[in-house]
Amino acid sequence: MNEQKIRNRNNRKRGGSFEKRGADFLDMDVVPYSGSNARFGFGDVRDSVWLGEFKNITPKDGRVTIKSSWISLNRERAFGCNRIPFLAWMPAGRSAKYIILEPDIFSKLGIAHDIDVEIPKKSCKAVNIIVGIDDNWVKSLKSDCGIVRMTFGDMTLYMMRIELFKEIIVTTGLKGTRSCI
Repeated sequence: MNEQKIRNRNNRKRGGSFEKRGADFLDMDVVPYSGSNARFGFGDVRDSVWLGEFKNITPKDGRVTIKSSWISLNRERAFGCNRIPFLAWMPAGRSAKYIILEPDIFSKLGIAHDIDVEIPKKSCKAVNIIVGIDDNWVKSLKSDCGIVRMTFGDMTLYMMRIELFKEIIVTTGLKGTRSCI
């Protein structure tokens, strides 16, 4: 088997494992066929309120790329099935897991952010966000505190650790129920 096929298989396994662990932690369901099948619905993880897209990203030179298309496509699909979208991601080889929310979704949580970060665009046409996983502001996000407002050109996103996200949705009553598949 060639090297690319092996790499792709390992990436799919790693992604599927992240989806299962994330769904268990958030008390949500994994969407069959990783949300790529219209019969079972889209997204990777969901409950009766939320629809999550999960990405296990391999860092390159200590940086990960968050594609804006992941966020916009998940938003479109979530609103299409009357759910609230979120993006969960983790850098491959690290234990920290993060949640990204758009401003209108973040405002539903009724909480404030702690940190403001402006992420520079590499060019005027850049649409993807490049995050340095060893940047101090990323390291300052802890499992029980720390929410960052990221500004990237005219785009604003909020990011926090997955543990804090779970605590917030449970305490605010925004946690949905399982077995909605």
